[in-house]
Amino acid sequence: MPVINSIIHPYPQLCTCCASLPWPSRPFQNDSLLEKIPFHKTFKLLNESADQGCALCRLVWSSLVYNCAATSYPKASWMEMSIDLKIFMTDSEFALISTLKHEGEESLNCVPTRFERVKVTEVELTRSMKSRQVKAFTAESIRQDLMDLIERQVKPWMETCQEQGAYHQNCTKKKNTANLPTRLVDVGQIDDDMVKLVDVKSNGDAEDFTYLILSYCWGNGNANSSTTEKNVARRSQGFTISVLPKTIRDAILLTRMMGFRYLWVDAICIIQGPSGDFHAEAPKMGDYYSESACCIAASSSADSSEGFLIERAVAKYPMTHTGIRIATPPSQDGPPYCIYQEVDNSPYIKKPLLESPLKKRGWCWQELSLPSRILHWTPQGLFLECSSSLFLEDAKIPWQDLEWIEDVTSRVILGMPDTTILLFEGWYRLVTLFSHTQLTYEKDRLYAIHGLASVLIRRTKSEYSNGVFQRSLAQGLLWYHGSRPGKYTRDENSHLPSWCWAYVCPVDFVNIYQAPIYIRDDHPQRPLNYPTTVKDLSTVEGSVSRLYIRAHIIQLTVEKKEGTDIKEKDSDKAFRYFLDRGSKAKHIVASFIRLFSSGGEMDVLWMPVGRVVDSSSDVVGLLIYKLVEENRVTYHRYGMLRYEWIWNEGVCGDLQEIVLV
Repeated sequence: MPVINSIIHPYPQLCTCCASLPWPSRPFQNDSLLEKIPFHKTFKLLNESADQGCALCRLVWSSLVYNCAATSYPKASWMEMSIDLKIFMTDSEFALISTLKHEGEESLNCVPTRFERVKVTEVELTRSMKSRQVKAFTAESIRQDLMDLIERQVKPWMETCQEQGAYHQNCTKKKNTANLPTRLVDVGQIDDDMVKLVDVKSNGDAEDFTYLILSYCWGNGNANSSTTEKNVARRSQGFTISVLPKTIRDAILLTRMMGFRYLWVDAICIIQGPSGDFHAEAPKMGDYYSESACCIAASSSADSSEGFLIERAVAKYPMTHTGIRIATPPSQDGPPYCIYQEVDNSPYIKKPLLESPLKKRGWCWQELSLPSRILHWTPQGLFLECSSSLFLEDAKIPWQDLEWIEDVTSRVILGMPDTTILLFEGWYRLVTLFSHTQLTYEKDRLYAIHGLASVLIRRTKSEYSNGVFQRSLAQGLLWYHGSRPGKYTRDENSHLPSWCWAYVCPVDFVNIYQAPIYIRDDHPQRPLNYPTTVKDLSTVEGSVSRLYIRAHIIQLTVEKKEGTDIKEKDSDKAFRYFLDRGSKAKHIVASFIRLFSSGGEMDVLWMPVGRVVDSSSDVVGLLIYKLVEENRVTYHRYGMLRYEWIWNEGVCGDLQEIVLV
């Protein structure tokens, strides 16, 4: 049943198409409906109607453009595509999904716009409607737009955050001058053509070095940024900005306009190359990000040549809340129509952050977790994040997540209590997510997460070695490579031990109960401490990669079972096994492959570790093989095996002294 003029808006102008749109009637309580309504025949017509002021066309246009990360939208290829509206509705809420179609096939489904049923009058709703306007950042307006944004929102936000004002109850004005960077970029004055690299310790009072810090994707355009042994002295005298990629030039401009003198950029402030100081500086990067006044996150840019102060297509129209009046069917009791209001807390608002190129970069996990404040620059506008809240550009109050949405980020994980943060749902969940990110150099995997590890070492006073915490050693050993297709990467020159999850990435973990644990960390030759402790956070990869433990070693004879599993010979007990990708134990992996192709049997060594959480009886442990070198016996991991087994210590024998390498 069509409802005439069903849009509620401060400026409710509608084009002919929108005024006659056949909105569905409200479903009965506890029912739902999903309908598709043909909308404009082409995106070009939608664009023209939005330009002429149609409120619904502007809503649909903005939702389509907001859905896309690139800045050149709307694309020329969109212009002849048709548009449908998908409507999912219940008695209490509905979602409006705009869809672009090419030759009848869906080409793009935009993020849903959510509406909730409200019990207010149209006049009351119209009065309460919010509107915000993202800055355009065109070539002609960028300086003025940036200055307006800084003065009206960024600076007041930072000041209130430092003072723990409204919406900043969890924020602090922390500064530890002992953890200042070794070097900083002195950005100079607003129109200077030059910047220079300064040595912090030899240049005055540490209190003077308040700085911003940059988080960005290097890509292929960052070569000219690098400071090396050859140019470091020259850069301390000054160097031209014009040689730097656009992302760094944008960061320098922003730093100047925000009133700061110093900026930290990894490529410039760490001496690059074989004779550089990466290995000395990388373990400190967590502190550098933690102690910065604010982090500049170039969230939209996959390459440093792209920049982040770029034109925003979504700035074309104000983002004004909309209401929709939906008819009540004659068969239902109640008023003739109900009012639904567009809501702020749609999880899709954060899509530009969650799906940004920066999120796929391994280093960003600590760079976007540790700063007190972050400015996320995206084509959809600026996001201002601190320890307490997240503000959208030109918004007066913070954005709120839906309570039922589980937002798993490193910041959320770091907020877990000390009692659980080193377990499966904490550190090892973070490691799982991090292991799927990209790094220019896979050998940097442990360095890129060391800042986060250092925070937890300080918090929990737990020792740490090669990505694993001593307090949750058993859990940290139970990583595996799943059957999903994809690239598993390993640095061929890596000296990481076979038991380390960073040996080959990505990984997942099996969740085990914390008792009983079948390995013991009390080998008589165990070093007094793990390599990384509160007193020495500089060790990223332990120089001694041997793991000294006591454990059971059980020999199993296995054979092929129907399907994809194996079983114990002369028994119905089945196993699930996962072989490590890139393992050096190629001869054993080949034996497993032959077992499945030709049958037969195979002897394996299994080291049980713990009991699986989602099972009443399954025990999971490592597949290991024995190495004898110069009369020394060590063991090498090559996989993981999950056994349907009722634990019987009498069968297992005594704990053995084991050295895993």
